[in-house]
Amino acid sequence: FYYQGSENTGKSGEDIDPEATGVIKADDMGSEKFDVEDGIPCTEDLYVSVNGKDYLYSYNFLQIIDYKEYPINVTKTFNLSWEEQRVGSYEDEDGNTHYYTYWITMYDTEEREETVDVVRDYSYWYIDRLEVYYAGQAEAWNYALPNEGIVIGQPSSGYDVPELDVEYLGHDSLHIKEPDIEYNMDMGSESLSGGRNGRPSVPDNFGARGFAESNVGNILARNDSVKFNGRTVMSGDWREISTEEPGDINSGRLVEKLFYVDGQTIDRNKRNGREESYGEVTYRLMDGSVNALAYDIEDSIDGINPVTIHTPVVCYAEVKDDAAYNQMLSPDTARASLILGRPSHVSIPTAGQHRNIKGYGNRDYIKYTDEKQIKFPFDTYINTTWRQAGKYVKANTWHTVSLEQDEVDFYLPEWVDEGDYTIEFREIAINDPGYGYMQRDANTSTEAYVAYDSRDVKVIGRLYGLRISDITDYPLWEEVFRQSENTVKHSGNYYRSGKNDENGKARDLGGTTQKVFDKLVLPIMNGSHIQYRNAGALKRGYKFRFELETLGNYFNDADCISITPSFYYVPYDGSRREKVDLWYNERFNGEENSMVKVQGAGQNRNNPKYMNLGNVYRSVPEIEIESTSIISRISERSLKEHNTLIGWLDRVILGRWVRTYTGDVSELPQGVEQERAKVSKQKWYGEYYLPAELFAAPEGYDVEKQAREGYGLTGKEDFWKKEGYIIVGFNIRTVKDESSEGGALGYKGPICNMWEIEAFNLNKKDYEGRSFPLQYGDIVFYYTDRSVKDDYSEGGTH
Repeated sequence: FYYQGSENTGKSGEDIDPEATGVIKADDMGSEKFDVEDGIPCTEDLYVSVNGKDYLYSYNFLQIIDYKEYPINVTKTFNLSWEEQRVGSYEDEDGNTHYYTYWITMYDTEEREETVDVVRDYSYWYIDRLEVYYAGQAEAWNYALPNEGIVIGQPSSGYDVPELDVEYLGHDSLHIKEPDIEYNMDMGSESLSGGRNGRPSVPDNFGARGFAESNVGNILARNDSVKFNGRTVMSGDWREISTEEPGDINSGRLVEKLFYVDGQTIDRNKRNGREESYGEVTYRLMDGSVNALAYDIEDSIDGINPVTIHTPVVCYAEVKDDAAYNQMLSPDTARASLILGRPSHVSIPTAGQHRNIKGYGNRDYIKYTDEKQIKFPFDTYINTTWRQAGKYVKANTWHTVSLEQDEVDFYLPEWVDEGDYTIEFREIAINDPGYGYMQRDANTSTEAYVAYDSRDVKVIGRLYGLRISDITDYPLWEEVFRQSENTVKHSGNYYRSGKNDENGKARDLGGTTQKVFDKLVLPIMNGSHIQYRNAGALKRGYKFRFELETLGNYFNDADCISITPSFYYVPYDGSRREKVDLWYNERFNGEENSMVKVQGAGQNRNNPKYMNLGNVYRSVPEIEIESTSIISRISERSLKEHNTLIGWLDRVILGRWVRTYTGDVSELPQGVEQERAKVSKQKWYGEYYLPAELFAAPEGYDVEKQAREGYGLTGKEDFWKKEGYIIVGFNIRTVKDESSEGGALGYKGPICNMWEIEAFNLNKKDYEGRSFPLQYGDIVFYYTDRSVKDDYSEGGTH
């Protein structure tokens, strides 16, 4: 016979995670006298309890699917008979010869033989690998335990070792029983008669295969045998042809107090302190396992609690989180926010939680406290909410506050660097021998005389004060922004982002009427002009000039302001708001360019925009030019006349050449550098416009396809937005030089919305009382159908 085995399929399972957890606690279990994590005295007893699974396992069962071929030699005898005609003769009386015919029966025997390969399939399962482990021992270590650790050499009473009964056969021959085979089979004989038709033919197929198949039995097969905890996982019973598929081993059961020991006395010579705990549990391989990869499984015990073995003082400090003014685009919520130029406070009480034993606990420990101190890692003004003379405390100076004063106000000056800091606190016991060993929160060790605390904070800059200072449509806007006709002196009128300052405090009227004050807020729309009730929206092609301020480390060469404009169409009645893409015609690079899309690529980026601070209508104060040029080590003329790139129509970038330094350098404390204080506050100047020949299409509209199908565009197609306004919105953020401290800020960030703080008016109405669907950051309204060319064309509009 011939066979060739094949491992066609397999079945595996594994659960080797004991999920061991443990505790070290004070005796007795269930009625513990101490919380050992808070503290337990020496000479008290501990117990160790470990939970885990009662067994672990891993197995892989494979199936053999195979066959055997048996060559059977089959013979059969055929007895043949037939009649043949013969001719006879005789002579009559007269001597004449006569002829006649007659039939005789002929006989013969013919034997046929054929070898037939009979195939018998079989399959069975065998153990490729079987590992079962029982709970062997547990170890737990903590300084408080005898010898700093203990080995629990056997499971608790009541633990039942699993039962494993395995029969591993090994060789293929032990898994199968072949049928009794007769390799030479005789089918007997068969008579064939040809009659008078001649000798009969013996058939080529005389039924040898069918005869052989019917006389060869099936193979019997059996699996390896596995019984676990009385349950048959793999049956070893004999089966014809194929065996039963094995089942699964069930996962172990989590057992509480799998290992347990009590009465572990804390040695009286052990030092006080908090020590972490750890442990390990060992599972051992059971007899009956097959081809195991490991004899033991060792795993850590999770969650074992620490044990703490102590004139008491506490220090539970807090820092006010000024998160409402945190403009970071990626805020660090793990640190309290401190904002430059704003007041804050810390809390450092003498009360708090100490050890809950022998008169300790949550109470006031002022009677044991000699001093309490704060150390700020940056310059501060303490016990004040502003830059008050005499209240300055230099960075990294321990400052003593009154014991009765739990809340301490402080002011964060503008010149402090942005970044991560840690404020330190300490409260010193009355019996302190000299600032010795310290402990956080409470001196829970008798060796400690100082309790300390620290709080991580983040010092964050500011981005605020957006205002429009000029609109180039003169003389219409001259009356708003200039003191009188034909003068460049600024009137002091600005269109601000809202009626509040950057701290949410309402601005005063500044000498204007309430009516004018209400108009001088963004966005600029019809009705915003302070002289003409129906004026305000800008014609395409006119610029508006704006400025804004920052506080912080925005004085490096590569620091800048990034503004991304957004564009929305609203009809004149304000009934809806729709985002649009903008296209324009404009001359740049020495030629006329048609249908340029406002986007961050393509032709639009070949149309950069420039400005300088020296434009008289920019109205940059001379004192700013002077101080900035000195600090920047350049001439005032260079600063004014430098024509600098400020971006494109899709993005505005305000860099070093449009930035001035405006920090307050009056009454600076000794040791504070005047230049550092000056650069701590920056003012940024910019401008923006929509081109005179502008076209607005619904966002995503395939304008280029329309151009191809219509053989060009005239700007009069139906899909262009008409009879309404384009609202220009600003998304404003800072961009930091890689060497700068601090992070990027946004006018509207995940936590702080400066538009809201400054009271941006989402309900502003035009002169006819119409409301528009406004959003934070909306700056100006531009007409869709009116252009600067209307003011200068002689042949009418187009």
